[in-house]
Amino acid sequence: MPARTIPLYLLHPAPVEQRAKIISLRDLGEGHFAFIADKTVFYPASGGQPSDIGTVRSKDGSAEAVVERVTITSDAVEHLASSIRGSFTQGGDIVMLVDRDRRMLHSRLHSAGELLCSAVRKLGHDWQVSGASHYPQQSRIVYDVALTEDQRQRLHDGLNVEVDRLLRRNDQVRIAEVIDRAEAMRLIGFVPDYVPAGEPVRIVFVNDGPGRPCCGTHVAETREIGRIVIRKIRSKKNQTSISYDIDL
Repeated sequence: MPARTIPLYLLHPAPVEQRAKIISLRDLGEGHFAFIADKTVFYPASGGQPSDIGTVRSKDGSAEAVVERVTITSDAVEHLASSIRGSFTQGGDIVMLVDRDRRMLHSRLHSAGELLCSAVRKLGHDWQVSGASHYPQQSRIVYDVALTEDQRQRLHDGLNVEVDRLLRRNDQVRIAEVIDRAEAMRLIGFVPDYVPAGEPVRIVFVNDGPGRPCCGTHVAETREIGRIVIRKIRSKKNQTSISYDIDL
């Protein structure tokens, strides 16, 4: 039976420090290794958001390593690390420390993307989101709609006004986990096909509008996002991509 990890990064706000126990360990050679813990605060690369990085040390401080990448497969979250000193053992107790600055940047970018989606809806567009990226300098929301140059310019102008208005409200960012499919349909308008029957749909709300299904990390309130810049809106092959950034 595969090792299962409790995903503490799904808590809101997501913690950045945690004690855990190594339940699986693989030596990758030359000081590199991979481990799975019984629980983790490290966000794995998924949903358009990059993985966390940080450090992990043994409970007694004799071993320390840099966590360089985090991935998820099924129920297990694997941490790829390089040793600084000492060695880790399966069954050993560890302390996880997430890079706070990187986590905050990714949370701001992800929340900015959700606020952008909300602004699009508030402008009267009920378009289907087909993709998203929340990587620095690559952040974008992709919709299944083709727009003319004039429509793109009007959208750009409207978004600048609406996004600024929403940011000035400084709403609390809320997370809900909903198992009832009818309730999820009421809150977000559809049920994601990637959520197995019987599993909760995790929904993020960045204001008083409809929520969106999301398994990323987020800021506590929208003022923490900072200024959102709409960099470019372009259409290609019946899709429209809205690229954005935030002030660093």
